[in-house]
Amino acid sequence: MKILFWGTPAYAVPSLEGLLRAEHELVGVVSQPDRRAAAAAPGAECGQGAGP
Repeated sequence: MKILFWGTPAYAVPSLEGLLRAEHELVGVVSQPDRRAAAAAPGAECGQGAGP
């Protein structure tokens, strides 16, 4: 089964590890960036650079 995984890192790790052990095909992983990294990114506070 192809899976696109969305999760917040602290809570998502056990679920993600379970999917990997079950040998599912992970096509991508989406999570929030580190808050410090997001605060330093240009335009992060106004949502600039977000995709469609």
